[in-house]
Amino acid sequence: MNLYIAENIRRLRRERDITQEKLAERVGVTTQAVSKWERGDAYPDITLVLPLASYFGVSTDELLGLDTAKNEQKIMEYLAENTRLANRGRNDEQFELLRRAHGEFPNDWRIMAEYIWCLNYDGSFDTLIPSGRHSAELTRLSNRILDECTLDEPSYAAMLELATHYAHAGDMEKATAYANRFPAQPYCTRAQITEWLYDTGSDDWFAHHRANLRRDAENLAFGIVTAANLGTEPPREKIRLIQGALDLLSAIFDDGDYGAMYDSVFANFNFIIAYYHVELGEFDAALTHIERGFACAKAYDELPEIARHTSYLVRGVETDMRKIWHQYTGNAVSLRLSEQETRYGGKPFGETDAYRAVIGRYEPFAQPNK
Repeated sequence: MNLYIAENIRRLRRERDITQEKLAERVGVTTQAVSKWERGDAYPDITLVLPLASYFGVSTDELLGLDTAKNEQKIMEYLAENTRLANRGRNDEQFELLRRAHGEFPNDWRIMAEYIWCLNYDGSFDTLIPSGRHSAELTRLSNRILDECTLDEPSYAAMLELATHYAHAGDMEKATAYANRFPAQPYCTRAQITEWLYDTGSDDWFAHHRANLRRDAENLAFGIVTAANLGTEPPREKIRLIQGALDLLSAIFDDGDYGAMYDSVFANFNFIIAYYHVELGEFDAALTHIERGFACAKAYDELPEIARHTSYLVRGVETDMRKIWHQYTGNAVSLRLSEQETRYGGKPFGETDAYRAVIGRYEPFAQPNK
């Protein structure tokens, strides 16, 4: 357990407007000793703990930071459970957990940053469209973070939630104002800057370069598919664009080591291509992509807890599958089965023997929980 005695001595001394010299004189040590305590370079002798606590008018537990350490342990337990629930798609339970955690630790910025995400999407966790259910509390807590918090990540989280909240509410002026508070330089992300710190071609440079390439490739592919889906091009052109995104990723992940992208990218994109083939009446081609989609979903469900890429361009990049957030409780195969049945159930394509055979092959792999 960590002790917080260094910051506590510094805080208590400053709150009482006491100089290091005066404190040193009072407890019979040198000014240099007090300076080392406050820097964390040394601890006070055990015989000085009670005199220091008495001088500041606090308990020895408060001076040592034992209460703070216990609280920090509890906060970390809350955050770990939050990640676990999010990974399993149990978002309603996640929301209740964070509501309870925020009530117990109303001034912890890390909990608050997670809590405002749930406030924004409560009731629409499956679609990730801001619900507007908790507008007053969301805006109050987010603005408190921006006004008082000195940590970067909670502040960025607050700006993001406020921007999406106001955009969905139709107030684009406020939404844009919060979006404009993010850094303007597109390549100055933490990941990109970290890559630049190392000598080009060194092992450390390659590690960060490959991680950045993996992320950028996924973002580019999603950008292509989103544009194709929302555009006015005919189905044949949409198929060409989406297949191009898959071909691009296949060139990067040339070992077929798609990792966490097995489901969200490769399964998803294949099912979208299948849909457009059905629109064109090309049932055989649709079945080919549906089969590929289910195979990718099954591969996703079979990934180890730490998925590691082997292809040259992304070699060594790891994904901790336990930390991926999902908007569904079952495994990937069960999600995709449900989606396909919703899409094709009761329709001519969904009644074909060939389609039912594909569904039947993958139903045994569906699980209600991850």
